[in-house]
Amino acid sequence: MNKKYCPNCGKQQPQNAKFCSNCGYDFRELMQRRSVKKRSRNRQNKIALLILLLGVLSLVIVLITSQRGNHYKSHELATTSSAVNSSMSSTTEDDSEQSTTEAGNQTNILPANIGPRVSAAAITYYAVKNSDATWGDFFGLDTNKGITVRLSTDEELLSKLTDRGQGMAYEVFNYHGVTSNDNTSFIYTIDKNDNINIYYLSPRSNADTYEPTVTISRSEIISYLNNHHYANNVKALGEKVVIEK
Repeated sequence: MNKKYCPNCGKQQPQNAKFCSNCGYDFRELMQRRSVKKRSRNRQNKIALLILLLGVLSLVIVLITSQRGNHYKSHELATTSSAVNSSMSSTTEDDSEQSTTEAGNQTNILPANIGPRVSAAAITYYAVKNSDATWGDFFGLDTNKGITVRLSTDEELLSKLTDRGQGMAYEVFNYHGVTSNDNTSFIYTIDKNDNINIYYLSPRSNADTYEPTVTISRSEIISYLNNHHYANNVKALGEKVVIEK
């Protein structure tokens, strides 16, 4: 039969004894302490295990979050880089297109100071574009092969013009090879202040005097032609102007 010893006096006691026969020690108290100690140890083990599991779980969460963060960061950097490159490319294309447009606009502009041939072309083009359909068809500038401007100081002609300018009449013909016997309905004079007096003489022999159909400054003519994008047409016509004295 198994024996046990009293923890208080050391006397050997039967295994199933609840009290020590020598000192009266209550063995149930020992069993309770052992049970409490065992439960305490089990609880500590459970807490330690729980802490360990929480630590492992936290580590896993950190690793997953870090990987996702790196993935999103890489994706964001790639997206940002792509957007920047696209923006730079778009800006370059816009700048190039703007430069091309500006260059094109510059070529389709008449400067303030133009030579005599382009000046004659500008006055003629303005007069035709601001005249009635008959006069416009008469010059036919859309298919024009060139114009001739004859400088005249003929007193008989100048005396019929109410504003003779500086004593020079500019007779405009819509063809080349003008002879001394040719007459034209389109004449203009230029004042000292650079105003242009445009006359339409039709028919010339039936009137004693002629009033200008319009008096306008050269700068206003240039502005009109530039605003209506006629500059290139005027320049092309200016290359086909023949000035005769």
